[in-house]
Parts: sequence; C-alpha cells; structure tokens
Amino acid sequence: LGYTLEELQALSLDELLTLASFEFAMKTVATELSPERLAPRSYERSATVELEFRRKDGSTLWSESTITLFRDSEGRPSGFLGVGRDISERKRSEKALQESEERYRRLIEQSLMGIGISHKNQVLFANPALLRMFGYDSLEEFARIPLLDHVAPASRDRIASRMARLAQGEPVESDFEYDILRKDGKTRTLYASTTHIVESGEIHTQTTFLDITERKQAEEALRGAEAEKEAILDGQLEHVIYQDMENRVLWPNQAACESVGMTREELVGRYCYEIWAQRSERCEDCPVALAMVAGQQQEIEKTTPDGRAWFIRGYPVRDVNDEIVGAIEVTQDITARKQAEAERERLLAQVREQAQRVQHIVDTVPEGVILLDLNLRVLLANPLGKKDLDALASAKVGDVLTRLGDRTIEELLTSPPKGLWHEVTVEHRSFQVIARPIENGPTPKGWVLVVRDVTQQREVDRRLQQQERLSTVGQLAAGMAHDFNNIMAVIALYAGLSLRAPDLSEEMRERLQTISEQAYRASNLIQQILDFSRRAVLERGPLDLVAFLKEQIKLLQRTLPEHIQIDMSYDEDEYTVNADPTRIQQAVMNLATNARDAMPEGGRLHFGLERIAFGERDTPPLPEMEPGRWIRLTVADTGIGILPEVQSHIYDPFFTTKEPGKGTGLGLAQVYGIVKQHEGHIDFTTGPGQGTTFALYLPALAAPQPSIADIESEPLLQGLGQTILVVEDETATRQALVESLKVLNYRVLEATNGQQALEVFEQHARAIDLVLSDVVMPEMGGKALLYALQERDPAVRVVLLTGHPLDERELEDLRALGLRSWTLKPLSLEQLARIVAEALSPASP
Repeated sequence: LGYTLEELQALSLDELLTLASFEFAMKTVATELSPERLAPRSYERSATVELEFRRKDGSTLWSESTITLFRDSEGRPSGFLGVGRDISERKRSEKALQESEERYRRLIEQSLMGIGISHKNQVLFANPALLRMFGYDSLEEFARIPLLDHVAPASRDRIASRMARLAQGEPVESDFEYDILRKDGKTRTLYASTTHIVESGEIHTQTTFLDITERKQAEEALRGAEAEKEAILDGQLEHVIYQDMENRVLWPNQAACESVGMTREELVGRYCYEIWAQRSERCEDCPVALAMVAGQQQEIEKTTPDGRAWFIRGYPVRDVNDEIVGAIEVTQDITARKQAEAERERLLAQVREQAQRVQHIVDTVPEGVILLDLNLRVLLANPLGKKDLDALASAKVGDVLTRLGDRTIEELLTSPPKGLWHEVTVEHRSFQVIARPIENGPTPKGWVLVVRDVTQQREVDRRLQQQERLSTVGQLAAGMAHDFNNIMAVIALYAGLSLRAPDLSEEMRERLQTISEQAYRASNLIQQILDFSRRAVLERGPLDLVAFLKEQIKLLQRTLPEHIQIDMSYDEDEYTVNADPTRIQQAVMNLATNARDAMPEGGRLHFGLERIAFGERDTPPLPEMEPGRWIRLTVADTGIGILPEVQSHIYDPFFTTKEPGKGTGLGLAQVYGIVKQHEGHIDFTTGPGQGTTFALYLPALAAPQPSIADIESEPLLQGLGQTILVVEDETATRQALVESLKVLNYRVLEATNGQQALEVFEQHARAIDLVLSDVVMPEMGGKALLYALQERDPAVRVVLLTGHPLDERELEDLRALGLRSWTLKPLSLEQLARIVAEALSPASP
C-alpha cells in the first residue's frame, strides 16, 4: 500500500478502502462474521471477499482477502485478521478484455452490412442490419426458423445443395447471390460472401450480406423489351453505356450522364476513354474492348484518383447474324462495398489482434488454463496449464482427459461440494481446479479449466493450523503449571527438609531421595509442556554450537548403546547462536533418544552444522523463513524412518507410536516449542526404512562466545535472622516455605493473600527485610501487592514465586517498580536459600 507501519496504524479502515469496498466489507462483517452467527464455543469464522484499497500515492489496489473474526476465551469478539493477495493485474486484464469485446460488439452491431453466423441449418448470430434485411425484430425470433426456411423457393434447392456439399467437405463458392424470403412474405436478392470456421470439429459459416435487389432488378429490366429499355436503364444507379466497336458512345443512361455532368446528346459519338480516363487512345484493360475481342463477358475493378472504387463489366452485343457489333458497359460504384469489405477486414484483424492479446494474457496469468472440446480433448493450454497436465494426468495438448489427479474429469465439470474450487491431489502435491462452460448458444461448446498449484499454500496453512493448536495447548499448560507446581513445591521442600534430618536411616534417606527425584521429574514434565507451547522462560546467551555439541556427543557416547555409532561434521566456520544451553541440550537429547529408539539393531547417529544465508529474492529452505544468516543443525539416524500416516502428527502433544509406559508423546513437541521459542524453524525428511533427518534452523550470531560452563552444586546458604513475610494462599505450600525458611535461620511472618499481607506489613513495616509472595492469589495477587508496597515504601524488597512463566514485558514493568527477583515453582531448599540470600544481599539493586 506504500505506507510505513506507523502511517498505516494512524489510518482507519474507511480511509484505506474505496467507499464501495468499505461498505461491502462492513456488510460482510455484519452478515457473514456477526457474533450471532457463531456457535457458542466457536472462536473464529472466516469470509473471503474482493476489496479495493487506496494506496498512499493515490492509486488503487485490488486484493482477494480472507477476513477472520477471533473471539477470546470468554466468547467475546476480540478482533479481525485479514490475509490478502494482490489481484490488481487480473482485474485490469478482465476489464481490458471486456472493453475490447464491447468495442468489437458495437462495430458489428453498427455495421450497415448484414453479418451472420450459422451452423448446418441453424442461425446462431445476426447483427441488426441482417435482421432488418429479413424483416425481424429479434435474433431469438429469427433463429427459431431453420436457415433454409429463410430462402425463397426459387433459390432453396441451390442453397440446400451448397449446404450439403459444405457438410461433406467439398469446396463451395465463397461469393454467391440468392433470393431470400422476408418475414412479411416479400423476396429480396442478397449478395453473400462467406468464410468457414472449424470449432470443435464442426464447420461454422460466417457470412457478410449486401442487399442487391435493386441492382438485380435493373439487370433483368435491361434484358426486357427494347421499347422499355431506356426507361428502365435510366432508373438504374449503375452507369450503363452502349458502345460501338471503336468504343464510341452510342447511348448512355441517365446515371452515366450525371456522373460526368453532360447530357445524353453531348455524350453520344464521343470516345469512352476520353470522357472517363482522359486518354487519347483505348485503355489496355478496358473490359468493353476485351469483351468484343473475346466474345464473352469481361469485368474488372478500378479505383479512380478521387478514391472511389468501380466495378466495370463489358457485355458483347451481337446482331442477327451473331456478329459482334459493339458492347454494353455497366459500371457500378462499389466504394461502399469496398469500404464494407475493408471494414470487415479491419474487424477481422482486430479480432485476430484481440485473440493474440487474450492468448498473451492467458500465457502470463499465474495459473494453468486448459481448453477442452465437448469430447474432453485438450485443444489449448498455456505454459502453466501444460505443466499441470503433465503433473496431474501425464497428458498433453491433443489428448482426451479422463481424470486429473485423484478426481475424474466428470466430477471436476460439476459444482464442488463447497466453495468455488475442486481440490485435487497427486503425489503429495495439492491443486485447485475450477471449470467453466464455453457458451455459444443454448448448449456448451466446450470447457475452460483453471488450475492452481496450492501445494506451498497448503503447507503454510498446515503450519499455521499447527501453531494454533500449539497456542491452545500453551494456554492449557500455563493454567496447569501454577497449581501443579504449587503441589510439587510442597513435596520438593519437605523432601529437602527431611533429607537434612540428622537421624535418618539409610532406607528412609533413599525413599526421600526417590520422592525428591520424582517431584522434579513431574516438574520437568510440566517444563516439557511449557517448552512445547513456547511459554518456558529462557536464559539465553551466545552459545558456540561446535563446543556445545562435542560435549553432548561425549555424554551420548556414555549413555547410548555401543552398537550406535555417533559422529559429527562441520566446516571451519563460526556457529554461534543466542540460545539457552539447557533448552538446546533438552532438544538434542530428545532427538537423540528418538534416534536410539528408531535403531534397535544399531546404526549411525550423525550431527551436522552448516551456515546458510539467503536474500529477499532467494528461495528459502522453508517457506516461512525470513531472509538472513542461519545455522542449520541436523540430527540424522539410519533407523526405521517415520510412516507417512504418522508424519503429520509428530509435533502433536501426547501423540506417540511407542508402547504404553515407554513415552509421553511430548519429546518432539518439546523440541518444536524450544526451536520456535528461539525464533527458529524445524523440518524433517524421512521414509520407511530410509532413516530420519531433523534440521533445526537457528538465527546466527556474528561471532562465537565462550561456551557455558557446567553448573556446580551450590552450598546451602544460611540467613542471619532477617524477617521475611511469606504471602501464599495455598496452605501446604505456605507451610513448606515457612518451615524451610526457619531451617535456613530466618524469622518468618505469614499472609494468605495480598490484602492480608498489607495489613501485616503495616504492623511490622520496619522489621520486614523481604517479602516472598506468590503471583496468583484471591482478593489481591502478587503483582498488585508489589504496586501497593511500592506506594508505601519504595525501598521494600520483593521476590515473586510463580507456577507458570512471566513474559518479558511483564517483567520489565515489575522490575521498574523494584522487583528484586522471581523464580518458578517448584524450587529446592538450595534454590530457595540462594534466591533469598541474593535478594537480601546489600549489593542487590
């Protein structure tokens, strides 16, 4: 549209759309996308419309747009999403074609010559001039009568014979004269000039007509009685001159006299060539002289310097002894006819030019166009159409189509079950097909198929749908994480406290250790869901993948079976990304575990690193990838591969092909979430028995940084008797925190929610060194408590505990208000000790 994002955000929809498109869009929203039409639990609805946008430079742009209404979790409308593609060129092409066809139609309708098209004994088209010749008011009335019934009885046998020869493919004359029968019963004589067009194997005849009734009547009168000769000939529009053997004028008719501006007496006795050609001797191509020599009719066409065209015929005149004694010259002004013929040629040239333009348009449209006859034989196809024919039916121009892909051609010629397009698939490729009849009368004369290759679009749609599913699971995971991690926090803290009891038996210590481990395994399960839904908190920094993978391979070589060979390849280059090493390690381990399960008899596990870069005009490895510099991390195995019917579900949470008890189905879903949370992309190639290769694309950093060192276990940090206010609505969690803090040598105050915490703070404000608060609580949560405490004492120290992650924007706002730290539940006794000690440290901001 030519705007910057800021300019676009300042405009309203009615400023971006033309008035007609804005009203149409509002009407569509009011009817198709109204909340009342949605089911109670439906969260979106879409409608597709064509809209005309105003660009910044004043021009307009047509878009085929899909408008989607979204609703929030409460079912209230929350907004619209519009996705469109530019169809301006198609709109302009359609308009140009319509205008050209309209000009051609007007030329035909305004022609003074009759123009008609027929097939066998049926009239298919007649322009207004032809309808007037036959005395009819409408084409429907004229076409209801068979063609031969319009022919006068005197000419009917001859025309029927001509039509029969034409049907047999025999040559027939292109120009002829015949008598017609008008609607009012009168007869007229027409001069007809025909051309024949073959369409779909059938011969169609296009004829141009000229009414020559008057001329024919004059010629008949000329052969009448001698006594009536002068009166008849003088009434003719054609020039009629009787000449002797020397080309002297013996008698001219009135039209000839008027043509040269002389009386009959002045013309008689003068040489014909000195009057009309201003010559002193006979014209070499004179048809009159040639007729006297040849003894038969001669004719020529000539154009005079003034631009007029003449048709001149010479007829020899014989005496009673059959001796040639002179000749008659009949000259007809055919300027109008020539102009009509020239006009016809011009119209035909225009039609040919229009056909070339249409062909050019068809060849350049970004869709396949295929023309079929009634027998479903391919007559024409544009370049894309030829490629689609080969891909969908292994067919070419001239072949008869029986099917396209997985659909029969008969299905495609009917209306689709829904929408405007039929869906066709072949070898993992998707196409849309629409069929339209070619109508040139009451029945179709063929079909036009338009084919779209929507394989890439379907892949993008599939990925979008997958992301929508992930978002839904993410919302569920975030809600589960809070309550689940509260429970795990109690178990983890009490297990940690119990493990530090001095009189524990070895058996009881092992049991408590098992409880602690299982609590963290359960917490890791929630972490997997958060990773998958991209709601986990990342601690990202520069990570050198070469050093990182070498460490991971050492670990895998100790843990994977010996019959699995592990190796790695990379070029001498920089492979640094901005990543959380813990999450990337989790993704690599999940992929390695899947590879191990796919190679029960052993095999090869290969890790590869490669830097790739592409620009705006380059083809990306994946359709959704943005131009730039990327690092591709591949994990390839030589295992059993992934079955085709399973491939579309591999990232779905809780989907697994493993036996019960051997997998949760979250492994690849977690990998997908981790990669997406790093602004990356993931793809795979596989085949039954051919192994599987996963490719992780991560944005590259400019330079490598030192790899993350192994995290060492931390000592248990003791307090100095400081007072901590614990705010937690869950009784068990609160008691676990209180007891743990007391073990760590802290004095503890308690509150069940934010409102109660404020009352305790008012009573003990000077004694409270730190507020340790849950985020989600009734009456007043942790965030509101932080706001309220800051108003009372800006120096107060607050640490928030949460069962699900806080997004970065929330954290920025909370830190600005003085939030010292925050952490996820569950947390161990060691983690609690470290977080509290850091928050109470004088160096802490």
